[in-house]
Amino acid sequence: MTDPVSAPKTTVGAGEALAALRAWWYAPAGLVAPVVWLTGPPSPLKAQVLDVLAAEAGAGTEVIRVGAPADPAATLRMSALQDDVMGGVHGLPEGSGPPASRLVLVDDLDLLIRGFGGHGTVLFAARSSDALDRLGCRMVVASVQDTHLFVPARTLTVEVRERHRRVSRLDRITGWATDRSAHAVMLVTGASGTGKSFLLDDAAEAIAVLPAVRIAHCSVRDWTRRDPPTWTAPVRLIQDMADAFDAEGMSLTGMIGSLLTGRPQPVRDIDISVVNNHGSVVGEQVTAQEVAGAAAETLYAALAARAAQGLAGTTLVMIVDALDEWEAFGAPALRTLRGLLGQYPRFAEWNLKVLVASQYRPDWLEAAEEVHLGDGDAVAEIVDFASTGLLEVLPDDESDRRRKAERVAELSGGLFLVAAGYLHELRKGILSPDDLAGEPVAENAVQYHRAALSRLRRHYEVRQELTEWRSMERFLAMLSVLPHGRSLDDLLDAWEVADLPVNPDGLNALDRIAAGPLRPHYTVSGEERTYRLGHSSLREAVLGMEPSDHRTGPNAERRRWILTRTPLGPSGAAWDPVAGRAALADVGTVIADALRDRRKPQEARVWARTLLERWDWAETCVAHPGPDGTLPLGPSRVVHQIEAMVEADPSLAEQELWTAPDMPDSAPAPAAVRASVPSPPSGLAAQASPSTVKKPSRSGTSKPFYARAGHKLIEEILIGAATFATRAEAVDRLDRIRATYTTAKEDEESRSSDHVTLYILDHGLTEEDRKGRVRGKYSRLSVRRDTVRWSLLAEPDTTPRGDPYPPRPDSPNPNWGADPLISRLEGNPRRQKSLRTFATHADAHEALQQLRGRYPKAVVEQTGKFSTHVYDPLGPLSPDTGRCLSITETALLIVPVPDGFQIQARIIGYKTGRKGQPGYEFHTASEAALYPRRRPR
Repeated sequence: MTDPVSAPKTTVGAGEALAALRAWWYAPAGLVAPVVWLTGPPSPLKAQVLDVLAAEAGAGTEVIRVGAPADPAATLRMSALQDDVMGGVHGLPEGSGPPASRLVLVDDLDLLIRGFGGHGTVLFAARSSDALDRLGCRMVVASVQDTHLFVPARTLTVEVRERHRRVSRLDRITGWATDRSAHAVMLVTGASGTGKSFLLDDAAEAIAVLPAVRIAHCSVRDWTRRDPPTWTAPVRLIQDMADAFDAEGMSLTGMIGSLLTGRPQPVRDIDISVVNNHGSVVGEQVTAQEVAGAAAETLYAALAARAAQGLAGTTLVMIVDALDEWEAFGAPALRTLRGLLGQYPRFAEWNLKVLVASQYRPDWLEAAEEVHLGDGDAVAEIVDFASTGLLEVLPDDESDRRRKAERVAELSGGLFLVAAGYLHELRKGILSPDDLAGEPVAENAVQYHRAALSRLRRHYEVRQELTEWRSMERFLAMLSVLPHGRSLDDLLDAWEVADLPVNPDGLNALDRIAAGPLRPHYTVSGEERTYRLGHSSLREAVLGMEPSDHRTGPNAERRRWILTRTPLGPSGAAWDPVAGRAALADVGTVIADALRDRRKPQEARVWARTLLERWDWAETCVAHPGPDGTLPLGPSRVVHQIEAMVEADPSLAEQELWTAPDMPDSAPAPAAVRASVPSPPSGLAAQASPSTVKKPSRSGTSKPFYARAGHKLIEEILIGAATFATRAEAVDRLDRIRATYTTAKEDEESRSSDHVTLYILDHGLTEEDRKGRVRGKYSRLSVRRDTVRWSLLAEPDTTPRGDPYPPRPDSPNPNWGADPLISRLEGNPRRQKSLRTFATHADAHEALQQLRGRYPKAVVEQTGKFSTHVYDPLGPLSPDTGRCLSITETALLIVPVPDGFQIQARIIGYKTGRKGQPGYEFHTASEAALYPRRRPR
């Protein structure tokens, strides 16, 4: 077993952290890492731990305390340490005095990085582990995380966080674990965010010290680091049970002897690798099932033999977290676990208990004692939790702190995750304690995260730090792409995209994010420095987030990932089961997310069909299921990914992707189609076949019909999916396009079979074009051939031509739906966006001044208010003339609300034309409320 003093680990609570640091400090030189990262959210507990350690270091130890800002004496002593590191100076002779002659304590590395300075000397020393050993020097560096500016080598990580133990729940679980007459299975249920993982983590520690009880297997999400649960391979369950038997002095293999016929090696060495024979996926799945079944039978036989020999005096406990996620993501051990739980009538004989957590009770798990975290006790538990968390914000007034804690519990809706989120916002100043009164109760964790992200965005907008926010926004979007997270190298490589409104330095951007209020919402762990969002509800909230810039949102990042990290992009590189394992494991999940986005589903359908029509993705997954501890692949992962895509777009199930083809032994066969029909066009062509594409009827008119980027025929070409087996098919498609849309004049005259020029709306537009109200550009569509197929390609056409939609001049009046301020005001009859709230009255007044700058003729500042004319094409119809009263006379007033100030739009009346001119009408708002309105076209 690894020495717990020198092994990287995570502990929680000030007392436990101090105990770990004491053990580290008093350990002999050379046996422990010389550097400790004291990580976790900003907390006075860290300073308390360092104070005690400094006092206990010993009279013979030089203690260098580096604060923020560092005092001059500490700065000089750190410079001297750096000189000693560089000069090769030796410290105390081996075996004399304390374990180290110098102890460096850094209170807050993040503050040093953000501007106080001195972090360079600290990081230089921390990188020099061997030199620190030679000098007899040890360091403790307090930071939010073990920063990636430093490559962790020979370091110990101790994380400090405030811990809230639910004593009554733990007493019930430990009582269950020691009561042999109690039900053998206990199920902890609760909605996402109720603290199931925290409770199981605490329960594992409590059970571990119980007499006559041993934890045989534990798979619990570590929310200290916010890692997902380990998805155990089937054999891992057997391995852990074998370790438990070994700890009791028994051999699992020896006990069941002949039951392992043909497999005399230890059970833990069972090989579940799957060969790639380019054959049926179903056949491979059977192979994996046989091994999982053998592993399960091995376990049952061993438990029965242990009991039969009278050796079952110690209760074995298995702990499994996030059972609902095992089901949702197709965890490979789920079949084995279900089989084991199906044996529960024998658990009493085996002296085996199983503790599981899930958001719901699975339909196949009927027999279990249930602990539901959504009961009445949850509120009281959250009040106690919040009272402790509010000490930093309200240190003096205990009664006020209790009232605010009760409000936090009410807002949380019984979710510890939400309560912790509110406490973090209060600590960071994003919310003030008085703001809690006006906050709505969260219906679930996703709703809370959406509101919290909006508040965080507003926090940065008020401070006019838009680049900082957009960097955070893009970071969240990048992490939302993959449920399993992304490595540091992957993030930095993906960050290199030109002309995005974010911090261009990826490493600096990640450092600034780590030092900001976003840090508790993600984790960094593992040798590859894998970044993950902290909770599935946060990922769902980010996926639904409306970005401040479309180039930094989840949709843009998802598309970049598909095109650059998978063979579905233009590179066409092969699937990589080692470096590209994340792409193999989650490409279906990413495509499913794209299919749910109704704004651009056609491109996602092309990705899905391409993925399924080729055999290479499925075969690579089947051939490389992977060792335990890596992302699971194998047949079950393939099936799960296909199910995710079909669930997102059920029409995929109607496509015939392959039938049982005759495949050679040497190479994979391409997708087969029915022999009775000709090969259908690929991609979206089947949805836009000649028999279904018709030019819209223009009866009695010669009005032109221009192509649009979102039309099926056009989109297929623009995304590179219009490929054909023969040139004739490509030309036929081009003829269909020519017959459907209005073409350029010279094309009408030449009628070339190889190309056509179209004006395409919403295509090829730059930001300047959009600002100038340009609606489209001309493109030349031509027939081209690559190595094996024919394609239709679109290229910009720069021939000077008139624009069929010349840009219209700016409207003199704002529009209820288009203006960024007007569209978010209380009183807007067309409002679909969230209300905009301002931190101060001055901020709201400045927004109105900017509105006046955009529409100087329509907006007038008056005493205590602004007046404006708002254009409303769906206004009321005059009962006298039938004309639409399209101009709304409106007053804009700044009013206080619980969390700041809002601008309200109060409609005075409706009119048409100008006063004093023919056709002018004015009707009051109360009159117009009775009139019919113009219907949308």
